[in-house]
Amino acid sequence: MSRGRLIALMLLALVALLFLGRWTSVIVAEGWWARTISPAAGRLVGQSALLRFLLDFAGASLASAWFVGNLYVVYRAIGSVQVPRRVANLEIHEALTPRILVIGTVTAGVLLGLFAGLGVSRWWPQVLLSWHGVNYGLTDPVLENDIGLYVAQLPLWRRLHGFALLLVLLGLGTCFLLYFMVGHIRWSGRRPAVTDHARRHIGWLLAVVALVLAWGYWLEPYEMVAGLDGAMRSDVARVRVDVSLALTGVAFSTALLSAWWAMRPRHGWAAGGWTVLAISSLLGHYLIPALAGTPERAMVDADGLRKLERLSYGIPALEERSMNQVQGTGPPGPLALWTQEMVQDLGGGDSTVSVAANQGLLRVRGRRFPVWISVRVSKSDSAWLLVYADDRTSLAGAPLSYRAGDTVAYPGSVRFLELPRAVVRPHAPESVVTLDGTGVPIGSWPHRLVLAWARQAGALLTRQPDSARLAWHLDPLERFSSLMPHVTWSQPTAQLVNGDLFWFADGYVTSATFPLVGRAQWRERDVATIEVPFLAVVNAATGLTRFFRQPNVGPLGKAWQDIIGAAAESWDAVPPAIRTQLDYPEELFQVQTRVLERPHWLGSRLVGRSPTGGGRPLRPLTWNWADTSLRQVAAFETTGGRGISAVIQGTSGEAGTQLLLTRPGEGAPPRSPAVLTRAWERFATFEQLRDSLAQAGARDSASAVGLWMEPYGLGAYQTIFGVGPDLRRQVVWVNLALGDSLGAGRSVSEAWHNLLGNSAPLLSGSRTGRLGDAQQWMAIADSALRNGDWVTFGKAFEALREILEKEGD
Repeated sequence: MSRGRLIALMLLALVALLFLGRWTSVIVAEGWWARTISPAAGRLVGQSALLRFLLDFAGASLASAWFVGNLYVVYRAIGSVQVPRRVANLEIHEALTPRILVIGTVTAGVLLGLFAGLGVSRWWPQVLLSWHGVNYGLTDPVLENDIGLYVAQLPLWRRLHGFALLLVLLGLGTCFLLYFMVGHIRWSGRRPAVTDHARRHIGWLLAVVALVLAWGYWLEPYEMVAGLDGAMRSDVARVRVDVSLALTGVAFSTALLSAWWAMRPRHGWAAGGWTVLAISSLLGHYLIPALAGTPERAMVDADGLRKLERLSYGIPALEERSMNQVQGTGPPGPLALWTQEMVQDLGGGDSTVSVAANQGLLRVRGRRFPVWISVRVSKSDSAWLLVYADDRTSLAGAPLSYRAGDTVAYPGSVRFLELPRAVVRPHAPESVVTLDGTGVPIGSWPHRLVLAWARQAGALLTRQPDSARLAWHLDPLERFSSLMPHVTWSQPTAQLVNGDLFWFADGYVTSATFPLVGRAQWRERDVATIEVPFLAVVNAATGLTRFFRQPNVGPLGKAWQDIIGAAAESWDAVPPAIRTQLDYPEELFQVQTRVLERPHWLGSRLVGRSPTGGGRPLRPLTWNWADTSLRQVAAFETTGGRGISAVIQGTSGEAGTQLLLTRPGEGAPPRSPAVLTRAWERFATFEQLRDSLAQAGARDSASAVGLWMEPYGLGAYQTIFGVGPDLRRQVVWVNLALGDSLGAGRSVSEAWHNLLGNSAPLLSGSRTGRLGDAQQWMAIADSALRNGDWVTFGKAFEALREILEKEGD
C-alpha cells in the first residue's frame, strides 16, 4: 500500500473514531444524568438509545446491502473503466483494475445505504406503539378493524412502505443511469436498445417496484378510513376499496410481466403492463371516485361523530347548567387584572429579560393569593423570581409584589427569590459545575474525559474538587424532552409549592390517523386525536424531576403509560401541595373548544375568532371565586356575533379534569366582548382618560375581555393599562359589565359602584406616583395597628419612611 493511501485510511479511521467516540460519550453521559433523576429514568433513556441505535443499524445495513448488491450486478457488466491522465503534454487513458472497481462499488453502495437508512431511528415511537398495540374496542364501518389498528399500526406500515419505495426507486434510478453511462442502455436508430445483462437486472428491479406499488395500493383503504386524504363519504368508500383491490391486482400482474421481461426479451409485454398500470391508477384515483360520489353521505351520523370525538379529543360528558343574570350586592371576587404581556415588562430594564410569566397561587400561612409568577434573567446570567398580586394594585394602579413568607403585598417590584446559577429555569446555562450535590459526579480523569467530550466542555479536563458535579439540561422543557422525547411537552409554567419554585408541564401524545373524525389544528399541524397522559414536575432548586400518569386518559394515553412503565408514577403519588396547583391543560382545552364549534356539537363560533382563525379571543384564564383556583374559559357567540350563546370552563380537581358548559337562561343573551368594548369606549370619561395619559407622555393599552361566572351569573370586565416611558406599567381603568348594566372606574370597586349607579366614573383626584404609594402604605399601617399586627406595622412604617425620604431628595 502506498504512503498516500495509508495516510488517507488513517485519516478516515480517525474521523470515524471521533464520531463514534462522541456518540458513545453522549450516550454514556446521558445515561449517567438520567440515573440521577431515578433508576427507572436511567433505564428508559438507555433503552430508547439502544432502540434508536438498532433501528439505524438495521436501516443502514439493509439499505447498504441493497445498494451494494445492485451496484455489484452493474459492475459485473462492465468490462473496464478508463480514466484520463496527463503526462507532460500527452493525455493517456489508464484502465482501473477490478480491485479498485470493487472497492468503489462497495463504497458507493455503503454511502447510498447510509444516506437512505440512517433516518430510521426517528421511527422509534411508532415502533414502540405498534409493538404494544392500542385497543379501543370500537370498529370502523368500512373495513371493520379496531380503531387502534389505524392509530398504532398504520403509521408504521406507511413508514415501512415509504422506506421500501425510496430504496427501490433510488436503486432503479442509479442502476439505469450507470447502464446508460457505460452503453448497456442506449438509443439505436429511433428505438432504445438494451443488453441482456441490463435487461435482466432492470426487469427484476421493475418487478420489485411494482410489488412495492401493490403494497401501497393495498394500504390505500386503510389510509382512506384514517382520513389521510380528506373526509370520507359513504357513497365513495366502497368504490375506493374495490378500486384499491383492483389496482393491487394490476400491480401484481405488472410485477409478473416485468419478471417475464427479465427472463425473455418481450419488450411489448413489459411496456404494456406498465402502461395499463399507469392508466388504471389515473382512472381509479380520479375519474371513478368522481363519477361515484354524487350523494354525499357521511359515514357516521351526528351521534356517532360525537361518540368518536369524545374518544379522539378526550371530550368528557359535559356538565351543563343554566346561566343566571342576578344582580350582585358586592363587587366581584378576584379578577385577573394583569396580563402576561404587562407582567413581562414589570421589574425589568434594558439589561434583563423575562423568561417566564404565568398565573399561579401563593400560599402563605393558610391563605391563598392569586398571583403572577415572573422569572427574569440578566445579561450576567443571574436570575430572580418576582411574584405580583393579580387581583389588586396599589392606589396608584401600580403593581404589588410579595416577599417570601410574607402576606403583605408591597408596591413596585420586590424580589421574591434570588435564583442560583444552577437552578432549573428557561434560558439556563448549557452546563454548570456545582458543589452542592446536584448533577453528575465529575470524578476521575476518565469520567471527566467522557463528560467533557459529551458536553463539549474542555474546562472539565482540569483538576476539579472531589465533590464537584456537572449539571445540565437545566432548561425545564429540554429536561422533560430529554427524558421522554416521544412526548410533546407544553411550555413549562412556574409555580410556588411550599415557598419553593417548581416547573410544571403537560405531556401530549397525538395521532393523525384516528379514523372518521375531522382534523383539528394543533401547533400548526393537523391531528385526529390528542391526549395528555403525563404530568412533569421539577423542583427548580434541587433538580428533582418526577413524572406522573394523568387519570382518565384514553386508550392511546394508556398505551404510552404502559410503555413508559415505572418511569412515570401513579396519579395517587402526586403530593397534595402540587395537585392543588394544577390547571386544566391549556392546549387540550384549545383543541376541544375548536371541536365544539362543529355543527354536531354547539354549532357556534368561538368569541373573538374570525372564520379564518384570527381575531382576539377572550382572556384564557379566570379565577374561580370558591377556591381561588384557575379555570380555562372560552365563550361561543350567537348568530351575528352580538351575544354569547354558551361558555365552556375547564377545571382541574382531585379526580382530574372536567369541562363545564353554561348556557344563558331566558331573555336576551349576554352581550359579546366586541359589543361591550364599543359600549365602554363611548363613556365620556374614557376619552378624558386617553387625553390625560397623552399629556403625561403615555398611552392606553386594553386587555382582552375577561369573564367571571360566580356568584352573580355571567359578568365581563376589561383592564386598561397606562403604558408610559421607562417601562412603567399601571392599571388606570377597569370596565365592568353584568347583564344590561355597565360600569367603569379607576379600580374594580369604583367600577362596581358605577355599574350599580351609585357613583360616576371620575378621573379627578387620581393618586399617582409616590403619593399613591404612601397612601397605600398608610392604609396598610393603619389596618395593622388596629389588628395589633406589629410586624406588618413595622414593615409599612419603614416603607412609608423610605418613600417620604425619597420625596424630600
